[in-house]
Amino acid sequence: MKLYFKSYTPSDSDFLRGTASDPVIIDGVLTLPLPGKNPSPLVILLHGSGGRGPLINQWAKRLQNIGIATFAVDSFTGRGLTSVRDNQDALGRLVGTMDAYSALDFCSNMPAIDKAKIAIMGFSRGGQGALYASVKRFQRMHLCASLTFRAYVALYPNCTTRYLEDNLLDCKPISVHHGNADDYNPAGATQVFCDRAKSRNADISLHRYADAHHVFDWDALDPPQFFPEAQSTVKCQIEEISPGLLVNARTGVPFSYKDYDVIKGATMGFSPSATKNLIITLNAFFKKNLLN
Repeated sequence: MKLYFKSYTPSDSDFLRGTASDPVIIDGVLTLPLPGKNPSPLVILLHGSGGRGPLINQWAKRLQNIGIATFAVDSFTGRGLTSVRDNQDALGRLVGTMDAYSALDFCSNMPAIDKAKIAIMGFSRGGQGALYASVKRFQRMHLCASLTFRAYVALYPNCTTRYLEDNLLDCKPISVHHGNADDYNPAGATQVFCDRAKSRNADISLHRYADAHHVFDWDALDPPQFFPEAQSTVKCQIEEISPGLLVNARTGVPFSYKDYDVIKGATMGFSPSATKNLIITLNAFFKKNLLN
């Protein structure tokens, strides 16, 4: 069932400053478990740079089969976009987090959903959106104080930007998954993020998968494919040095996607073994945090 709701489209600078931005109507597809609890636990799904598609549908079906509803957000169509893979500047990176908060607000009012058992799960760009939705600073600025996620799941997120206070996270469980062979979003940057957050007592775990590429959980990418125009910050170190001001940490120059350190080209490919382990791990994670 496709449902429409209101979100906002801030630039990264506006999001980081808490500045108001124009509203936009976007949609999400609600899938309820059959049979399932009523009200049902829910996972909000955030897609990657290629848009909502078959990978999201696969995960919606997997979660439905274990008794969890899903709400698969489309962050692109309502904003006139189909993909930002080759042009990341077309939409702010933190719009995913804004959409996560907007979807949580919307879904919390659904009679069929248990508002105390709503988790967020994202993939790549959406993984970044889901992961940074746990940042307390962002929640204070953009999330209603009465709302909360029960858990967070991020698959191969981009962690090449260090935001102010981004190691102070919500106390809820956070499960992060990354392939060691990822040449689009580097696993090392995600490791640094998780280590910094864990040092501040975040309940965060990082699962790394040997020889797994970006989007390792999508069987359509078998054999792996190289996307020559995919725009990547894999070689970048971006830092927020004051609220809303993002700079290239190497040069001190304000960051943009015209930056010399931004490159093109990335490999994406399915890993059956990594996906099998991922599904086992997440089934256990959701059973503990949503189904009990």
